[in-house]
Amino acid sequence: MFAVVSDIHSNIEAFSVVLEDIKSKEIDTIYCLGDIVGYGPNPLECTRLVQQNCKFSIVGNHDFALVENSTYGFNKTASGAIDYCRKVMFPGFFSFLNDKKKLWEFLKEMKKVEVVDNFKFVHGSPLDPVFEYVRLEDTEHLGFGYTLDFENMFKEFEHVCFNGHTHQPLVIIQEETEYKGYKPEDINGEYQIKEGVKALINAGSVGQPRDCNPQACYLTIDDNQLVKFNRLDYDVDKTAKKILDEPGLDDKLGHRLFLGE
Repeated sequence: MFAVVSDIHSNIEAFSVVLEDIKSKEIDTIYCLGDIVGYGPNPLECTRLVQQNCKFSIVGNHDFALVENSTYGFNKTASGAIDYCRKVMFPGFFSFLNDKKKLWEFLKEMKKVEVVDNFKFVHGSPLDPVFEYVRLEDTEHLGFGYTLDFENMFKEFEHVCFNGHTHQPLVIIQEETEYKGYKPEDINGEYQIKEGVKALINAGSVGQPRDCNPQACYLTIDDNQLVKFNRLDYDVDKTAKKILDEPGLDDKLGHRLFLGE
């Protein structure tokens, strides 16, 4: 049994609740799909918890932007949040007095892809592990062809691929030449992995959900390969207040947490 977390985005309140829930289920193995940093007020603390609790994390686009000092394609709000994270996390002259250098190196060394058994782990998509978005509407082609190259995308993994990036939990199943997308509420919050059926499974977001549900989201996969989408309440008020009190973060990043969008 293992858990998958994604898009923590510096939200220590949400991530702490998720870790406690995972611990209560006696799950020892946690995989992270990236975007540990960005948007929220506690990038240092969240990175530390990922390093301490996860078997690995792959790199997300916000992690990449931070360590590579490149916010190309980011809007002003997202770019400003990366500037804030850099200010908080970059190891300076006195980094020997703390663990900033170790955590910075941890972020720099994260891979774009990890594979465990027949499971593949990416942040974006199997074709573009860091940057490509895969959304439900990409499967709704209405007879005009898919907006994404699902055929080649699904050739990139053996059986199941876990991803994040959109902050919207989702299961996309390959059925012969068709690719069908399902929200968790369409499948009672769970998906049974089946032999011979390929699936791309989005873990949603721990720290900044965007499916109109403000609860933190993460996955558990049991020994029978049943995937469950777990939703948890956390102290949104506390996280939002820290964002609103921080001049380096746009206030809208706090307000959106209450709406899950």
